[in-house]
Order: sequence, then C-alpha cells, then structure tokens
Amino acid sequence: MKKIGLVAIVVLFGATSCKKNATVTETSQTVDVTIDANTAYEYDLGNAQNTLISSDASHARISVVTTDPLSSKMTYYYVPDSSYTGSDNVTVVVTSGPDGNCPAKPGCKKPKPDCKKNQGDVEVVKTTYNFNFTVGKTVLN
Repeated sequence: MKKIGLVAIVVLFGATSCKKNATVTETSQTVDVTIDANTAYEYDLGNAQNTLISSDASHARISVVTTDPLSSKMTYYYVPDSSYTGSDNVTVVVTSGPDGNCPAKPGCKKPKPDCKKNQGDVEVVKTTYNFNFTVGKTVLN
C-alpha cells in the first residue's frame, strides 16, 4: 500500500513539474518606408514561430511573409501594384513563444535551441509591425 502511495506522489509530482506559466510581452513598432514605384521592399522579422498579416496592403502586387527553409528566418516582402504611387499600410503580427515543447523544465521535453529557457516558464513575445509605405514615382535619368 505504501508503494502505491509513493508511486502516485511521484507520478503526480512528475506530471505537474512540467507545467509552464505563460507571460506575454506585447510590443508595437512603426516602420515608415519610402520606395520608388515598381520597387520591392523586404523586412527581416527574425526567427518568429508565427506570423499573421492582420491588415493587408490595399495597393500591393505582393504582400507576403516567407520563411527561409535553411535558417528559419521570416521575411516580409512588399511590392506595390504596377505603376502605383501613394500611400499603403500593412500590419504584421509576429509571435515568438511556445509550441508545446519550448521551453521546458529539467526532466521535461528538451527545449528547442532558439527558445529562451526560464525555469520552465513560457515567455511569449508578440510584436505588431505597422508598415507605412510611401510609394513615389520612379525618376528616370
């Protein structure tokens, strides 16, 4: 009977020791960009785990977030509509944080190398990028 009680305590302790406490840090960054018409723009978003274009460009031929398969870096790409001049706005939300394995307390699943380790607590960083584009006329010499 004592063995069963001891096993139950060890199992219960082991199951709760991997519990993660989530803290969310939210930041916002405004990026003002001036480019010529028919010109591409790219912005390095780093090694984010999740991205979302929450408000897409109204005058973009290309407005997309891509992931480099080798480095896992995410990049936002913008190309205005052909011959468009004027202003355009895009909002990209980037989240870095847990995916179920990351980070972990000792004895739990191994955290991913790019995750911050904080005694098993989970830190989620949510950054909202507000891109304000001014697309000007291309000047030919």
